[in-house]
Amino acid sequence: KVIQWNDMSGNNHAIQGTLASQPSYTAAIPTLNNHPAVRFDGANDYMNVSSPLTLGTVFVVSNWGGVETVFPNYNGLLNRATGVSPYVFIGIGGDSKFHVGSLGASFYKNSQLTPFYSPLADYKITSAVASVPYPNYDLVIGNNPWDAGNNYWNGNIAEIIVYDTLLTITQRNQVGQYLSNKYAPPINLGADIVAYGFCPV
Repeated sequence: KVIQWNDMSGNNHAIQGTLASQPSYTAAIPTLNNHPAVRFDGANDYMNVSSPLTLGTVFVVSNWGGVETVFPNYNGLLNRATGVSPYVFIGIGGDSKFHVGSLGASFYKNSQLTPFYSPLADYKITSAVASVPYPNYDLVIGNNPWDAGNNYWNGNIAEIIVYDTLLTITQRNQVGQYLSNKYAPPINLGADIVAYGFCPV
């Protein structure tokens, strides 16, 4: 069980003190190049980021772990816990795309502009950039506390990157390339092989 998920900056750790709501840790996932991930069960697992931060550009490496081909509810991958403009990455119930929210409607899946998260079970890099930086965002991971019903995330989250600035297209592509190389590096086929043969006369 995961009690605390450390932020590399040392400022915004994700915390869950209630045992029943703690997600679980998986040490090495083959489809993520043997990197670990945090597993949210879709029933009651979630984590709160310990201190508010400014939301500018966001990247999340994740998948949906259920058998569904569409989101069963308004399931929350990453959202605001309190205040206005709460939606960050929230699936639309009965659909396979994200709801328009704080980051607008310009969602990217593996650097391609699309609101669709499908196929849900595949790991992907979801990203978006706000129109202006949003200060004092208290983030919740793995839950949408704003809509009635079971709106928890069912799946793995391997990494979350939040910038307090609006990255340019070039900068976003650089971050996307870093994540792609980390979790799904290109296959190295080695050096070219040149074969010399003889044709029969």
